[in-house]
Amino acid sequence: MYQRPQTKDTDIPHHTSFREAIITKAQAAIWGLGKNLADAPGLISYTFDAWTSQNCDPFLAVTGHYIKVGLEQPIAWTLETDLLAFTTISGNHSGHNTAAIIGRVIDRYNIRHKLGWGTSYNASTNNKTMYHLEKTVVVDKDGKSTYPGRLQRVR
Repeated sequence: MYQRPQTKDTDIPHHTSFREAIITKAQAAIWGLGKNLADAPGLISYTFDAWTSQNCDPFLAVTGHYIKVGLEQPIAWTLETDLLAFTTISGNHSGHNTAAIIGRVIDRYNIRHKLGWGTSYNASTNNKTMYHLEKTVVVDKDGKSTYPGRLQRVR
């Protein structure tokens, strides 16, 4: 306003307008990615990694890997890799906590029934993460796990 005295307060979008626009675009991106994952003909594999920033803030990234089939050319497959989540970790880097976050990501995209191989580095925490995913992510009507998480892990 100092540089342009003719500018009025009403000419500047309010911060809530920006917030709503960002949330709307994020929801559209999540919906579009969810559609791509739902349309994938096979399993969806995933990678995850946790780390702590120099400011001691813990983060977790989860990526999904899947085959996309072209509608015009069904034999033209492409390997897709998308970031499913990049989030702060509330609490510690325990396997239980990490598995809970990955479980929420899996539920956000409704891919429990399409879960493939998991890849992470070789740390005992990640062994525990796979153990907890195995026990909680894909469970049949009798409460038994149908996802062999520890067997479907690449290190």
